[in-house]
Amino acid sequence: MPASSEHSIDEAVGERLRELRLAAGLSQADLARFLSATVHEVDLYERGRARIGPGRLAELSERFDVSVLSFFDKVGGSLRTGDAEGSHAASDACAGSRDARVRALVRSVLQQASARPRH
Repeated sequence: MPASSEHSIDEAVGERLRELRLAAGLSQADLARFLSATVHEVDLYERGRARIGPGRLAELSERFDVSVLSFFDKVGGSLRTGDAEGSHAASDACAGSRDARVRALVRSVLQQASARPRH
């Protein structure tokens, strides 16, 4: 996959993060404290200049009470799933995507997120 396609995935995920942060009324500093990160890191995430790892993406989905898949809404078509079936439903939802890299990325994120112990 060309680097520009990977970059656009990071930008789409970052844009969604920014939307969620603003909707929650949080500053970049607030989000940085939550993530034990720096404001600079949060800014890089939101601009798509740094990739958000699966574990951190799972933390963010819990913080904003959204599906991990919602971070990929603007990537490779619709990747949303309506049930809580886990990675099986997510794989089915991704089946229509033309981008194998996005499907693999979403599967990886979901597998790691489902392996995290719930609080």
